[in-house]
Amino acid sequence: MGNFYSPLGTPEGSLYRFETSPSKYPTARFTREEEENYKCLAAKTLQDAWDLFQKKDWKLEAQKGLDAVFTRTDPNGIKMFKLQAQIDVPPRLLLDELYLKIQELPKWNTTLKESHKVQAIDEYTDITYQISADAAGGLVSSRDFVNLRHWACVEGCYVICSIKTDHPSLPLNKKFVRGENGVCCWVMQSIPGKQDKCNFYWIVNTNLKIWLPGTILAKEMASMMFIYMRDLRKHLQTERRD
Repeated sequence: MGNFYSPLGTPEGSLYRFETSPSKYPTARFTREEEENYKCLAAKTLQDAWDLFQKKDWKLEAQKGLDAVFTRTDPNGIKMFKLQAQIDVPPRLLLDELYLKIQELPKWNTTLKESHKVQAIDEYTDITYQISADAAGGLVSSRDFVNLRHWACVEGCYVICSIKTDHPSLPLNKKFVRGENGVCCWVMQSIPGKQDKCNFYWIVNTNLKIWLPGTILAKEMASMMFIYMRDLRKHLQTERRD
C-alpha cells in the first residue's frame, strides 16, 4: 500500500485498543497464512474503496434536504449507491460509533435486525455478521451478510471499508438468503473551521440475490439510505444529551 494510508496509533486509554470481548460465534484458529490473506484482502478493499469514492461519474439520484444519493454503474452493469451528508459530530466520534460499537447498531438502525463482531484479525480488521430487516415494503425479505471490515486514515479522512467474506462459524443459513457485498465504505471527512461537524459518505455495493426493476431498486435504496441518516442523527443527538 506504500504511503496510501496511515494507521493510527493506540495511545494508553484510547478507544482503539484491540478488543478481546467474547463473540457470540466460535472464533476460528486461522493459520498465519490465512490471517495474511485477510489482511491483504483488507488492504486491497481499502484501495478499491478509496478509488470508488473518488470517481467523478456519480450521478444524482435523489435528494432530501441537504442529503443526497448518487448512483453509478460499473462496466459489468452493477449499480452502486453513494450517500452524501453532513453530520454535527467530529469524524473520529463517528468512527467510534460505526466501527467499535457494531453490536449496538440494531438499537438505533431500523434497517438492521442483528449485528455482530465475529472475530478480530488485528486492531484494524475484523469479520462481522449482520442480518437486515425486511425492505421495499416486504418485497425484499431479511438477508444475512458476512463481511471483512477494515478501517484506516486516508488523506485526512477516516475510512471504514468492507467486502463479502467467509467464516467457518457462519455457513449458509436456511432461514435467510445470503447477500453479497462488493466493495463498500463509509468516509468521514473533517470540515475546515468546523471541529464539531463532518462530511459523511456511504457507498453501498450489494447483491441482494433478487431481481427488481431498476427504478424500484434505485427508489428503495435511496429511501433506505435516507432512513439510515435519520436514525443515525437521532441516535447521535441522544448520545450527546446523555
